[in-house]
Amino acid sequence: LTEDGSPEDYRELRDYIRSFTGSIPLFVTPGNHDSKEALREGWLGEAASGAPFSYTAELGDCLLLSLDSSSQGVPDGHLTEESLRWLRETLELHRNRPVILMTHHHLIPGQAEVRGLPEWQELKEALSGSSVSLILCGHTHHQHEGRFAGILCETAAGLSFCGEGQPDGTVEFSEVYGYNLYTLQEGKL
Repeated sequence: LTEDGSPEDYRELRDYIRSFTGSIPLFVTPGNHDSKEALREGWLGEAASGAPFSYTAELGDCLLLSLDSSSQGVPDGHLTEESLRWLRETLELHRNRPVILMTHHHLIPGQAEVRGLPEWQELKEALSGSSVSLILCGHTHHQHEGRFAGILCETAAGLSFCGEGQPDGTVEFSEVYGYNLYTLQEGKL
């Protein structure tokens, strides 16, 4: 959402997005440059905390489950055992309900030059047999569609830039803007 932003940056971003979306619910998940403390304080108006920013939200007939894979300054992200336990317990609690999972880091190995979430195998095991019907993620800033653990997995385009890996190991950035728009009707994408 921001590049090492302050609480005020998150407030301004939230208010700016709200100027276009009005009362439409907004659900966010932090990325590798986000500060959970500043996000909680600025976006939510809560006390600053570095605790995982994972939560559930009602989304029509579905449950939105936001799984925090961010670790500020760690590009590949990280899922703690605490976060994986929370995910397993939450999925068990809602096993008879369609669930949409949202996380920052992409999950499909080889999807991009940027490495995916290191704990992708543990996540795959946690999702096996669950009622998750769609996974939404980002991180690469490139739109991609595939399957993860047999579940449709959509990686959103970036709102700011995209990067292409270079042969010398550096990344070349260019301004590219995009977004993905999904419509849910009767629990189906």
